[in-house]
Amino acid sequence: MELQENFSTDLRSLITNCNLVRLQLLDGGCRELAAPTLGRDFLAGRLEDEKTWGVFRRSILRGVEFETQIGLETKPMEYTRKAIGELLASGQFPALARVGYLEPGAKLQQLRLIGIARGFIFTDYLQNPAIPIAALGSIELRL
Repeated sequence: MELQENFSTDLRSLITNCNLVRLQLLDGGCRELAAPTLGRDFLAGRLEDEKTWGVFRRSILRGVEFETQIGLETKPMEYTRKAIGELLASGQFPALARVGYLEPGAKLQQLRLIGIARGFIFTDYLQNPAIPIAALGSIELRL
């Protein structure tokens, strides 16, 4: 029983202290998030290029590695109760973005977001002016 409690504590501290998260996506891709945020159904953070902020639903992840990088000047894991839309709404718009849909085999789409409201992201793309946030597996916003 003591071993199980120690192991559980070690796992919690691994997540709590991490400042870098490596994601393995179901489509075979990999991404790294610095200054990560853990939400109810997503992971978010600054991507590798340090100019893009990404949000990835847990449902599109094959695996996750939580790391604590010494010397990496970034915040440790933050936690939020916000939904993805609430988190995105705190951004500045208009913004360039790449969105990935939950639909299997869908390609990433480049868009210019003009705002977020009531569960939709709004774009200046005439063929797809409002996209339900629930349809997205990932979104990457240029900072």
